[in-house]
Amino acid sequence: MIEKLRKEMIRQELDLLIVVSSDEHLNEYLPVQNWRLKASTVTESSLGFSG
Repeated sequence: MIEKLRKEMIRQELDLLIVVSSDEHLNEYLPVQNWRLKASTVTESSLGFSG
């Protein structure tokens, strides 16, 4: 998934992607299936920064 994301960012000439930590209901605590940061990076956290 990360490689596909990187290729799309290059195609669209993006240097930065902001991954929000919220779901469609604006819940404070997210269910695992909504951990977008973990899905798009190698971090083990549901909230944080990745470089």
